[in-house]
Amino acid sequence: HKIDGKPMALLARALEINDKEEKALELLGVAAYQNKNFAQAAFYWRQLLKAIPGDSGYARDIAAAAEEAEQSAARFSGLGDRAQLGARSVAVDRMKRNAGQPAHDGARSVGGTAIGRVLP
Repeated sequence: HKIDGKPMALLARALEINDKEEKALELLGVAAYQNKNFAQAAFYWRQLLKAIPGDSGYARDIAAAAEEAEQSAARFSGLGDRAQLGARSVAVDRMKRNAGQPAHDGARSVGGTAIGRVLP
């Protein structure tokens, strides 16, 4: 389901109140990704990674989704490799350190891609 209208306004308001609101950051990232605003999706998910424990399956899914969104942003920008969105986050490094651990710790999975694991 697409997130828009009043739910979007409520999520934006939640971030005004608390800029580390985890569910708002996750869902705003999902909405941005659904609208093909990949750089914005990556931004929201990178902000979310700063607010959650880095050693969870959820954090690994979010980090992978952010990485996928960044790659999509570069691919669709027409700039190719020149469209780097900045340095890799500490969360991605943590995700790599935790490689080999179970992929989920109760997080829901909807599809095979990282985005599928983030979508509600």
